[in-house]
Amino acid sequence: MSDKLHVEIAQIAQQGSCNKVEDLFAAPAKRILARLLPDFLVKHKLTATELLHRAEMLHRVESTGTMLQFVVQQVAVARASSENRAVQEIIREFNKLIDGVIEKVHAAKRAGLFPEIPADKFGTLARTLAQKPDGLFILNGALALHLRDAKTWNEKALRLLSLLQAGTGEGGAMLCGAVDTIFGEILATPAALTDLIGARNTFGDSLLALLHYFLNMKEQAQYADGDAMTELARRLPSLPLSRAAMAAQIVDRIYSLERLREDSLDSEMRMFREVAKLVGRGIGDALTSEDAIAALELRSKRFVTSESVMTGLANSVLPDEKLDWLFFAEDCVIGERNKQILAENAVRIAMADSFKTRFQISSLPLSRRLQRLAVLNQAANCSGFHENDRKQLAAIFDSMAFDLATQSKLFEVIEARTPNPVDKALTLLKLHEAGTFTEGRLGQKVRDLMIGYMATPGFLTGYIKRVKADPAGAVGELTERMQRIGLTAGDVRELLAA
Repeated sequence: MSDKLHVEIAQIAQQGSCNKVEDLFAAPAKRILARLLPDFLVKHKLTATELLHRAEMLHRVESTGTMLQFVVQQVAVARASSENRAVQEIIREFNKLIDGVIEKVHAAKRAGLFPEIPADKFGTLARTLAQKPDGLFILNGALALHLRDAKTWNEKALRLLSLLQAGTGEGGAMLCGAVDTIFGEILATPAALTDLIGARNTFGDSLLALLHYFLNMKEQAQYADGDAMTELARRLPSLPLSRAAMAAQIVDRIYSLERLREDSLDSEMRMFREVAKLVGRGIGDALTSEDAIAALELRSKRFVTSESVMTGLANSVLPDEKLDWLFFAEDCVIGERNKQILAENAVRIAMADSFKTRFQISSLPLSRRLQRLAVLNQAANCSGFHENDRKQLAAIFDSMAFDLATQSKLFEVIEARTPNPVDKALTLLKLHEAGTFTEGRLGQKVRDLMIGYMATPGFLTGYIKRVKADPAGAVGELTERMQRIGLTAGDVRELLAA
């Protein structure tokens, strides 16, 4: 047993005292039991609450000797280190408490204290027990009997859900709370949750399904007939313990070392991006931002290791395609440091001679090179990189585009080949709408030229004639097109009125 588990048990034990028999029926003790006897509980389709109210199952644990001794020893070791007490002393105390639990449950069975009743009678039972000191103990015993012959986790869950319909009126809160407790224990059991969700193609598909249920996304969760998760997803907001258990399972699965998908790094990253979006939607009281972000950031680190980045970049030959992958990867990962690693790689590639050479090849049409740089420029500006990295990358692409336009005398050619300001402006507008210009120096150059053309006397008259539209329609169309370039409607009115 690892030291980590001992620390965990000690922390759970500190959440509640263990001085009397009743303390072993409390939530902290049941979490320890579930942690130490997972194989036994899964094998017999049991939760800790059921085990503690089933005399025959307690007898099985007791009769093995070694199983019960294992539980006692592990708890004693964990508590001894945290409480600075002798292990043997705690073992004696704990054995006495366990003997008390076993005797209490066997005595209840001999006395017929736990009634065996149909589902529709539990509401009446809860009302009867609501004010009794040992009411919850008796109710849990009745629940354990009711669930005793359920063959699968799904069948057990369906029985619990049917009891919620009886949980109204006086005693309803007590019954709902008892059902929620057992449901929470089921959902906290990975094997049980896997059975409830059903078989999925990949680990990532299983995680997505869990999120779909958590968010009650019926159109995505692929519910099956007779699936308990259908009704549970609908009722989850009113079951805080179940909701918390499911949220904890989501976080645990994100932390898991298992890959979301095995076919390729890119497909796994796309799936992770979908997971992260759904987690963001689910953040609240049960799924806290702190827990969720920490888990997402840690899994994201696997996508930005040197090996992963090299694998992602190796799928592309051209430097601009490598940059495409880095922008894609940035959109998938979570965490400032993870994004910074990708940004550093992007800056390195963008500043390399191979990238400059790629856009200085004269065999490629100038418009295609400018459009490609504009795409990269926009990707940089829209990325989630740190502001300094965004600005640096956008400036690199804009500077290269500006130099290409200058060297090729793009604007001089437009001036020479177009006869009047209206045609010059229309040529620039068409190029802009084709995604030719980067935002920055080149974009500002285009705006300055457009301002000059529009300020020319008679521009509006010529524009109306050129586009063959009525004056109001032409002005509206021109205003809309100029707004996409970066001028306001007020700027357009002022220029046309000059």
